[in-house]
Amino acid sequence: MPTSFKKLRNLDYLDLKGNQLVELPLWFPQLQRLTELHLGDNPLKELPAEWLEPRNLRWLDLNNTQLRGLPIWFVQLQNLATLKLEGNQLKELPKQFGYLQNLNILDIRNNQLKELPASFKRLKKLRYLYLGNNQLKELPVWFGQLQQLRYLGVNNNQLKELPASFWQLQKLKELWLNENQLKELPKSFGQLQKLEELRLENNQLKELPASFWQLENLQKAYIDSNEISKLPKEMLDLNLEIFWKDGYIREGITIANNPLTSPPPEVIQQGQQAIFDYFEQLESQAIN
Repeated sequence: MPTSFKKLRNLDYLDLKGNQLVELPLWFPQLQRLTELHLGDNPLKELPAEWLEPRNLRWLDLNNTQLRGLPIWFVQLQNLATLKLEGNQLKELPKQFGYLQNLNILDIRNNQLKELPASFKRLKKLRYLYLGNNQLKELPVWFGQLQQLRYLGVNNNQLKELPASFWQLQKLKELWLNENQLKELPKSFGQLQKLEELRLENNQLKELPASFWQLENLQKAYIDSNEISKLPKEMLDLNLEIFWKDGYIREGITIANNPLTSPPPEVIQQGQQAIFDYFEQLESQAIN
């Protein structure tokens, strides 16, 4: 970058995406009025060790910059509302990461994170959190404290269970948990009453908790490719069509590639009325 750039003292928006920047100059913090900075798709690999400004940044894009770590000064960007770190080589976040308390959108997909620092629970303003394609084995017990979340993506990780506090995320509208190792959902899962879209495909679920069928605002759920053998009649209470298929749907529930015996796949393939008739027949047989 030409040194004359540092004279642009009133600059508040700068887009340098998709170039060949390998480093940022030490004078860069002199652009103190920057509020939005796009540095994505540059081979930066690392940020300067000492770089205390600009602190007015509200939007920072560092997607696909080959970063292997974040310097300690990074947590002083306390006005950040949007931070994009997708597609880097981050193995951990700074212990003080939670100091970025004004974060509203955080995208850390496609990294190598194995855990979240304890300070992360201080990000009480987070509404959109993207954690897909990492190496997370669990979500911490305090995770339910992120109660402003509307979207949560933890797909393609190594989760085996959800923390007991998960039910506290009652503002969630979209939840991606596909491509994990989940064997069960918490009994309190049905308390996520605002949930509209749910992705659970490619896990190891053997059943769904009874509270699942209380998700009154659910519009679509992908539950295909699990180990579910039985579905209760209560699933019809959601008034959603059940599909024996995988792939995109506008509305309904996909349940393909499960070892279903009740109702069997051939019944589901016939449609909603056939499913209803199946359960009616079961009840009739039980009475007789």
